[in-house]
Amino acid sequence: MFCTHFTDKEIRSARDLIHENMEAAKAFYPYLLLEGVFVPNIHMGFISTAHTEEDIDRMIVAHCKALKKVREAGLM
Repeated sequence: MFCTHFTDKEIRSARDLIHENMEAAKAFYPYLLLEGVFVPNIHMGFISTAHTEEDIDRMIVAHCKALKKVREAGLM
């Protein structure tokens, strides 16, 4: 299970997420979907033993592309 947060602050508790860049987060997940990776509305991704190394590599590439689009949009 994993979750991407958009903050430059260290996260030690849920209270630290008050500094999260919600505009970047809202843009990130649709960009990720355009790259073929679906993350549920709870914004948590899940990896299981059913995923192959190729699946994981594809998810990493998709995340990098989505992050680049968020950055290009000036949101981070």
